Parts: sequence; structure tokens; C-alpha cells
Amino acid sequence: MSDTCSRELKVARRLLLLVGVLTILFNAILLFRARDSIRQVMEDSNLTFDEEKLQQIEEDAMSRVVLIHGGQIGLGALFMVFSLLVKQFPAEVTVLSLVLYIGATFALVMFDPMTLQNEAPIRIAFVVALVWAMMAAITYARDGMDTPPSPA
Repeated sequence: MSDTCSRELKVARRLLLLVGVLTILFNAILLFRARDSIRQVMEDSNLTFDEEKLQQIEEDAMSRVVLIHGGQIGLGALFMVFSLLVKQFPAEVTVLSLVLYIGATFALVMFDPMTLQNEAPIRIAFVVALVWAMMAAITYARDGMDTPPSPA
């Protein structure tokens, strides 16, 4: 393999790792702040339920938030695993990463349309990074096929 080919693979690996780590950090921070955010929204809404009902609403909201951000944290961990597998399956891993990230974003937007408005810059940056990783990995895979096998 040429140095350019090896460099392309390193770019793909680093981008997958970066997106994975940032996805985990971003969602861990949001998860950590979730209960306070939920309480703030409930206070701003001036809900007039009894204390037990308010507690139930808060717990229901919190369980949904944990599901959403826990899923995103899992996706970030998967990207970190993919950064380890990209050498064996460069095109497959990077294409799958991009598809999963876009799919997760669409699922979040369907669940909460404000997600796209609030997180658009970071999500666009992650999609660009994943497309870049995919292009680097495909270049690596294509160049690897063009290289004749070494004599045994």
C-alpha cells in the first residue's frame, strides 16, 4: 500500500473516532443536564397538577430523554468501534456510519422537530466529517485493489 493510501485510512479512522468521542461527550452533557432542563420547562409552563402528577410527568420525560441520549451515546461508542474496524472493512464501515448517523438524526427530528433547529451546525459538521471519512476509506479500498499482491 502506498503512503497516500495509508494516510487516507488514518484520516478515516481519526474522523470516526472524533465523531464517536464528540457524540458521546455532547450527549453525556445533555443527559447530565436533562433533569434540570425538564424541571425548568415544567416551571415555565405553569403546570397546575398535583405534586404526584407533576412527578410522574417529570419521570416520563426523563425516561424519554435517557432513551434518546443513551441511544446517541451508544451510536458514538459504535463509531469508536468502527474506527478500529475501518482497516478491515473501509468502505462498508464508513458508509454504514454515515447511514446510521443520518438515520438517527431523522429519527430524532421525527421525535422532536426542534432537534434539527437546535443542533443543526454540529450535525452538519458530523455528516461532513463522516462523508470525508467515507471518501478517504473508499480511496483506500480502491487503491488497495489496484496494488498487485506481493510475491510469497
